[in-house]
Amino acid sequence: MSSSSAAAKSSAAALANIVSFCKRRGFVFPGSEIYGGLAGSFDYGPLGTQLKLNIKSEWWKRFVTRRPKDCVGLDSGILLSPKVWEASGHLENFTDPLSECGSCRKRVRTDHHLAAVLKKDVQMNLVQLKEEVSRLKASNGWCCPYCKSADLSDPKEFNLLFTTKVGPTGGGETAYFRPETAQGAYINVNNVAVAARKTKLPFGIAQIGTAFRNEVSPRDFIFRTREFEQLELQWFCSKEESMKWHAYWIEECIGFCVEQCGLRKENIRVRKHEKEELAHYALATSDLEFNYPFGFGEFWGIANRGNHDLTAHSKASGTPLLAAMGGPENVHIVEPSLGLNRLFLAILCDAFEVEAETKRTVLRLSPQIAPFEAAVFPVVANNEQIVAKTREVFQQLLDWDCRADLDDASTSVGKKYRRHDEIGTPICIVVDDQTLKDSTVTFRDRDSMKQVRLSPKDFESKNAFYSAVKSSFA
Repeated sequence: MSSSSAAAKSSAAALANIVSFCKRRGFVFPGSEIYGGLAGSFDYGPLGTQLKLNIKSEWWKRFVTRRPKDCVGLDSGILLSPKVWEASGHLENFTDPLSECGSCRKRVRTDHHLAAVLKKDVQMNLVQLKEEVSRLKASNGWCCPYCKSADLSDPKEFNLLFTTKVGPTGGGETAYFRPETAQGAYINVNNVAVAARKTKLPFGIAQIGTAFRNEVSPRDFIFRTREFEQLELQWFCSKEESMKWHAYWIEECIGFCVEQCGLRKENIRVRKHEKEELAHYALATSDLEFNYPFGFGEFWGIANRGNHDLTAHSKASGTPLLAAMGGPENVHIVEPSLGLNRLFLAILCDAFEVEAETKRTVLRLSPQIAPFEAAVFPVVANNEQIVAKTREVFQQLLDWDCRADLDDASTSVGKKYRRHDEIGTPICIVVDDQTLKDSTVTFRDRDSMKQVRLSPKDFESKNAFYSAVKSSFA
């Protein structure tokens, strides 16, 4: 086996382990599984739902709550007027390259298949893709990945917008599911500026919401799906300062990944788009890419969109946008656009570990985003006093707004430790006979497996409590 084949096999196995783990522990389930599934569709289980909520909460805190003078929130509709997508350029330009097999009729995304054939990253426009495919056809190197037929077509543009009808069945106006949340911010920018008293630049509009893209070939688990969540910030600034802000937001996004999400910085890289890669509206774009089992992939794009969107909507609607701030000719937009599903996957891949010596599976999640911050259980489940004390400690954690789990089943403490190590719980708390005497409990650290005895009653808040526990494990 060649080194490249061995690496590909190892990467596939690593991703398969994550997929299996996610289903077994309730992070992600296959969509519509009892009906045979739906390609590119997934449902988030109890732990996955909580992890997503925690990521969104931390993002909102950093990008909105802690920037009250700069940023405000918005929740715009999934369905917008079709004129929005015409003005924005999505009806004309929102495409991916598609090739279709004349034998089995299956479709592939041309650049992805070409990357697999050439065994390297492919960043080409449609003209360049056609040239490369023609070269491969001449040497019989362009075949369908499914049936191996040479009858795989040249690339053509495929629009990613999902369509629907607004109105009675069989009639009504054609509308589109939004492929991004950004346009909702642009068409509401005047309303937001007035309501939030934003009278000068810069300021930001933040939004979290579901977007839809009719992907040619969903792949790599939840990395590329047709339905996904976006966490987007639209930063309105003067055109003279837009590149400065573009650089600022790249560093701010990296900071969030490392400080709030616990990603290791060495697994993140910044990739600047070349001129021929840029979207039709962009002056500059840089992607944050994570080193997934299948290679580096984008999860956060930071784009300088210039004044394209404001100009387009001002012209198409006849409503001047941000006229009091100089209008579109003087206002640029810098957009950090995060794919939540992709960050979710990056966090799991970065945190998942099977220790070589102990064979212990550990999910080393940051406490800020872990589904549970702590788990509480009795040393034995058949002692009423100990079980009652366990519930008392558990209630104190809930009173502190701590995300806590109570496990008073008859399973051994060791098995409970292993379960919570696997789902990322940073601290486990065990109530025993000594607790009945002096109110102290055993705190056990997920990563080091160190233990210490403290009394939760000695602390008035979760922050003070966790600070003491952390210093005890140091």
